[in-house]
Amino acid sequence: MDREEAQLYIGYLPNQARMSDVEEFFKGFGHIKSINLKPGYGFVVFEDKRDAEEAARDLDGKRMCGEKVDVEMAKGPGNKSRKEYSRSGDRPIVRDTRSGFNGRRRSRSRDRGFSSRKKEPYRDDATISITNLSTRCSWQDLKDFIRDNARVEPDFCDAHKYEDRIATVSFRSSSDMRKAVDRMDGFEIHGRKITAKVKHDPEANRSRSKSRSKSRSRSRSKGRRSRSRGRDDIPRRSPPRSRSPKKERDESKDRSRSRSKSK
Repeated sequence: MDREEAQLYIGYLPNQARMSDVEEFFKGFGHIKSINLKPGYGFVVFEDKRDAEEAARDLDGKRMCGEKVDVEMAKGPGNKSRKEYSRSGDRPIVRDTRSGFNGRRRSRSRDRGFSSRKKEPYRDDATISITNLSTRCSWQDLKDFIRDNARVEPDFCDAHKYEDRIATVSFRSSSDMRKAVDRMDGFEIHGRKITAKVKHDPEANRSRSKSRSKSRSRSRSKGRRSRSRGRDDIPRRSPPRSRSPKKERDESKDRSRSRSKSK
């Protein structure tokens, strides 16, 4: 039975990585037929598709030359090395087209990092959090995806800034933010379905603060009414009635008569 060869894609390939680094990275996963290195990415062809699938599962997100790389099954014909025989026997054929790179590295923050418009979303911005984002997707790519699919304009966007596969996007209004969540949650980018959730909704926070202030004002007014009602409920003593002088004289006469009779 003939083996089916398969090609892997290496994303964010460090510019200093050489054939020996790539071979060491994939060591133990089967026979490599060819390696094709380009600026920032590359392709590796395995003799057996099962070896390639196992390498993609185990090595995606691992570090090569100190930097995290993407390892995925290549889609389409890609850029395989030409079929030719290596003079070194079992050694893979290597093509390195990075000669015009002048030894300079692309900035990872420029490729995958945050927007230059502002360093962080403002405190009151309508903000969403996106997870499970492919590391092949830069913040510029993510903004384009949101524009095309949600039909809204992000105000700020970063990707993989603090942690790989996590992005933050802010909008000028809560309605744009909710539309982006509805359209982008579950959307597939580079073979990964992203999750989009509301991180900060200023309209919801304002409505909650208004309801809290109303409830506090109602409770204060109830307290005032109850205190005033409590004072009104206290029974008040009526002032003693003053006796008329005539009545007092009559009573003294009656007392004097009663004493004389008793004698």
